Amino acid sequence: MRYDMRADRTGWTVYDVGTGRPVILDDLVLTGISFEDADSLVNLLNTMDRQGLR
Repeated sequence: MRYDMRADRTGWTVYDVGTGRPVILDDLVLTGISFEDADSLVNLLNTMDRQGLR
């Protein structure tokens, strides 16, 4: 899996496992988001990555 999530000071961060950096999606840094949103985004991004869509 290329993307994962980790707790941060204000919620959860979705990050790129290879670089350790937060994901930026449409100019939005995916930090400080709810667990549910982070989990959904990780699943979506990993699915898109497997399908070559991102």
